[in-house]
Amino acid sequence: MRYLLILAAGSAILSFAWARRYFFVKTSASSRYRKGLGPFGTLFSLAVLLSLIASPGVGEGGGAMLSLFFFVASLALFWSAVVAFKSQRPLIAFSIGGPAALVTRGPYRVIRHPFYVSYTLYWIGGAVGAPNWLTIPAVTIMLYLYARAAHAEEEEITQSPLARSYEDYKRRAGMFLPRLKRRM
Repeated sequence: MRYLLILAAGSAILSFAWARRYFFVKTSASSRYRKGLGPFGTLFSLAVLLSLIASPGVGEGGGAMLSLFFFVASLALFWSAVVAFKSQRPLIAFSIGGPAALVTRGPYRVIRHPFYVSYTLYWIGGAVGAPNWLTIPAVTIMLYLYARAAHAEEEEITQSPLARSYEDYKRRAGMFLPRLKRRM
């Protein structure tokens, strides 16, 4: 089980690194938080991977299965979000400027920020699989950064030509979790 956890975590790290390098559009205009996201993400990703490799007891018990579930769910959500963009490419986190188009297919049908949810699932998987003094704070710090990024992106969209469409979309899709449908 330890090797499955390492493989799943490593696959997620490689997927996220690929996206950062080749998928997301980088602009010269960004907020100060973007400078922190990369180093924190890299440091904590390595900490999770090294913790899974070196910590005694990793891969044993119910925590290992739960951790593997989070890693696999993270990968599935991440790649479904990539596919949802088709030929478009989104801006990297903390970029200034709104998107050119509103994507509402794939996981975007039910949540507005599937990439951030995917990353969060990864961090939770790491903290569950190898809980220690670095993986636990990683979840908190990275969640904070993703929430800041999501709120900043939504603020940018409300100032763009997509504002009206986005308001309609917000009523249908939850920010990080699917909305429960209201019964009449």
